[in-house]
Amino acid sequence: MSISGETKATIMKEYSSIELEEKGLEAVRNNNLKEAVRLFKEITEKDPGFERGLAFYHLACNLEDLGQLDEAEEAYIKSIKYDPSDDFRIEAYASFLYLNRSPLKAYKMHLVLIELYMYLKTLKSITSTMPILFELGKKLNKTKEEVQKDINALKPCNDFDISLRSEEHTSELQSPDHLVCRLLLE
Repeated sequence: MSISGETKATIMKEYSSIELEEKGLEAVRNNNLKEAVRLFKEITEKDPGFERGLAFYHLACNLEDLGQLDEAEEAYIKSIKYDPSDDFRIEAYASFLYLNRSPLKAYKMHLVLIELYMYLKTLKSITSTMPILFELGKKLNKTKEEVQKDINALKPCNDFDISLRSEEHTSELQSPDHLVCRLLLE
């Protein structure tokens, strides 16, 4: 069986991205964050959709650790846009906002997390996020009742099956009407 030139190029591109990712993760393990940033940037430039934009997430984490917060935030947002159903990426961005940005942005992103956890039906994650949300609400001079009202206003999609991560569901989460997308577009 022969492989077409286009298929060979795709295989080589994937292998190259995989190799760069492995080197980037090794650089992180060796605490060589500048090298990790360089490698993950290379992936995002050559193959931004690799592993649903996961290199943007790795890039964001390393930029944050280096104190390059504006670039880190941009990379977190790009990572989430590639896979808005990945609760881990949204958790990381919400944490970033909590530690480095405004309480209002962090509050809104934690609402996004709760909405996503409702999709996932992960009660443990919802209950672990609630204290953070109430703390942020306090910083915003919101009463517990106002925070609860914001939570009650969330309307997760009942037919969303996170295990599928289909293009249809990803498109739904990327629609301008969805809370994740609305927040990222602000």
